Amino acid sequence: MTEETRLLCEYCRINPLGAFASGSLLVAVSHSASEKVIKKLLKAGIPATRIGRMIPKKNGMNLIKASRECALPVFHQDELSKYLAEESLKPSVEKSRWKTECKA
Repeated sequence: MTEETRLLCEYCRINPLGAFASGSLLVAVSHSASEKVIKKLLKAGIPATRIGRMIPKKNGMNLIKASRECALPVFHQDELSKYLAEESLKPSVEKSRWKTECKA
């Protein structure tokens, strides 16, 4: 996660795991091919890294961070779009001033 993403999510109080990933591509390849794929992507100037591994479906989807395992959260709506929708419902000083200035 970039520092900009971390700061934006912290400011908006949203979970970065549920935020937009526009422009991102998630690729699932076999463990034996992963290093080769990553090297080719990096050579082409495309940032790439291994972020996980496939396990049997019965084990569920888990997140392991700092050697601690927990269930991967499910997001039914993107965190950023949810935040923006909530913010658009709040009265805005800037919106009110613009309407006042434009009435004349």
